[in-house]
Parts: sequence; C-alpha cells; structure tokens
Amino acid sequence: MSGSLIPNAKQQYFDANGNPLAGGFVYYYIPGTTTFKNTYQDAALTILNSNPIILDSAGECITYGDGSYRQIVTDVNGNLIWDQPTVTCATVSYVDSKIAALGTMAVQNANSVTITGGTINGVTGTNSGMTVGTATNATNATNLVSGGTIASNVTGVTQSAGDNSTKVATTAYVASAVSSLLTIGTIQSSTSGTSIAFTGLPSGIKRIVVAFNGVSTSGGSPIIVQLGTSGGLTTSGYSSYVVYNGGGISATNGLVTTGIGAGDFRYGQMIINSMGSNIWAENCGYTVGTNGGGGGGGVTLSGVLTQLSITTVNGTDTFDAGLINILYE
Repeated sequence: MSGSLIPNAKQQYFDANGNPLAGGFVYYYIPGTTTFKNTYQDAALTILNSNPIILDSAGECITYGDGSYRQIVTDVNGNLIWDQPTVTCATVSYVDSKIAALGTMAVQNANSVTITGGTINGVTGTNSGMTVGTATNATNATNLVSGGTIASNVTGVTQSAGDNSTKVATTAYVASAVSSLLTIGTIQSSTSGTSIAFTGLPSGIKRIVVAFNGVSTSGGSPIIVQLGTSGGLTTSGYSSYVVYNGGGISATNGLVTTGIGAGDFRYGQMIINSMGSNIWAENCGYTVGTNGGGGGGGVTLSGVLTQLSITTVNGTDTFDAGLINILYE
C-alpha cells in the first residue's frame, strides 16, 4: 500500500518578506472580470465566505471553491500582493465516480462500439453494430459523429423546465436555464419621495445587487440601503462605512453610499451577500461626478430577508433624479 501527501486544512498567505499576511484580504472574482464569485468554508459548498476574505493573525483562512477564479490578494493596508487566476480541481474520487458511471466501452471493430453498464438517451440514427444496452441498431454504417460535431441524423428530445431526465437539452433550453439564475427586478425612477422600496423578495436569496444610475437627492444626508423581514425594515444595528475623495461616511441605520451633497449624481452598485443565519455583508463602489469611492458593511436580521428600501440617513431628504433597480440570485 502506498500513501499520498495530505494537503493543508487551511490556506496561509505571506508578504514579500515571508511574514504571515495577518489581516490581509483575499478577493475572488469570475476569471477576467471584476464580478465577485462565491467561495465557501466547507467542502459541501453550503457556508459562504465573505468576499473579500479577511485573513486571521496567522495569515490563514479556509477556502473551498468550484471551478476557476481570479484571485486578488492585498495586505491589511490594501497594497497588492498578487492578482492571478486560480483553478479548483476535481477530487480523484469525484473523477472516478464519473468515469464509472459511463460504464465499460470496448471497441469491437471499425464500425462497432458496445457500451456496457452506461446508457445513452434521446438518440435516434443509424450505425452498423452500435449497441446501446441490449438494443442494437445495425441498419447501415452512417457515422453518427463527424468532426467533433453530432451529425444531422442524431436527434434529441427537447428538455423542459423541471425535467430531470437524461434527455438532450437544446441550446435554447441551456440559455434559458442559465439566465434564470439571475432575477432582475422592476426598475424604479428615483425622482420623488423619501424612499424607494423593493418588496416581496423570495426566500433563499444568496446575493442581491442594488444598482444606481444618476441618483441624487434634495439635501446633504447620505443615501442608505435598509434591509427588512416580513416584520418590517431593520433601522438599526448596521456597521457601514464608505471612503471617497472628499473623506468618509459611516452609518448605523443602513448600508451607506458615497455622496453627501444635494445634486450629487451617484453611479454604481452595492453588492450584499448572505453569510447564512440571516447575516449579511456588503461592499460597494460608486462614482459621483469626477470623484469615486467605495466601502463595506454588514447587519444581522431578525429573520429571512423579504424586502429592502433605499432612503437617506435623516429619512426626510427627497429623491430628485435617477433610476434604481435590484438583481438577485
């Protein structure tokens, strides 16, 4: 019997001098973009990490992922350590299980392939000596696959929503399934009133994005986003701070955005992630005129998120320009 190296249970990061990157930050994005991508604290991919991950005093964290990532690592002061692509590999047992599920394939002759144990569903066509299970189709020797593309005499049954059988899915079905992962709300005009509400949010939301386009108010009170449950909006207990060219803003009654002057037009977004147990963490980035800024924050709700509202810290300044919408998954 031969052994193998056991990987570290935690990942550890170091600075250029070889010292642990205590308090550093690790950001994960979809490769080649600035769109955040989830990582997790467990192999079952059920407990979300914050994004960025804040390293402990030993420069360590626990990170599980799915697929490829763009990884950006900075020190506690935001100085870049590296910006590199990374790949999460499948385990040996996972690969073995997928290979075993295909069954045993044996080439019998140039026009005959027998698959034992595995199945092919939704295939019609002709091929001499092709055996699927116990049924053999031996009408003629027309190739079913040509040049890496399924030939025209192979047809599939279109899969419908909610159908978990092993039918062949069309490109239209796949495109529809992928687009359904992200729900876009109804865009709202922010030209009047003291708040903009989005209600009736479904349970199970893992991430919600609040997008601002040219949003301004009549006064100097900062704009905030308040989250809520079926019992109402949560108006206290927030920890939120943003920085921008002109200084910084904090708030405890909502997740704060940049811009503090009447007529400040805000463009950007706030990304709010579920950490589980009704705990929410956010980060944001905006431009206001020729200035820009961003920040983060968090809050723990008393129940499941069902609504949110965009208002101001003082609750009395009115909106007078722009558009606001939400996207969630």
